[in-house]
Amino acid sequence: MNFGEAQEFMKSGNKICRSGWNGKGMYIFYISEWTFNQIGDAERLPFTALKTADNKIVPWTVSQTDAHASDWEIAA
Repeated sequence: MNFGEAQEFMKSGNKICRSGWNGKGMYIFYISEWTFNQIGDAERLPFTALKTADNKIVPWTVSQTDAHASDWEIAA
C-alpha cells in the first residue's frame, strides 16, 4: 500500500512497516496521547514513533523515499 493508506491503518492503532526496510522488527506507530512531566502545561500533540531494530523507541519523520514508496504493510 502507499504511505497515505498506511497512515490510516496506523492511526487506527496498527503498526506499519516497509517490506524494504533492512532492520528486523522495525515498525512505526501513532502515539495519540502521552505524558511527560517536565513540560508543564504545554499541549501534547500526537506524533509518529519508530521501534528500532535494537528495540528502542524514537520520534520518526517520513523521508522522501518512504513517502513515495508503495511497499508499506501492517507489521506482524
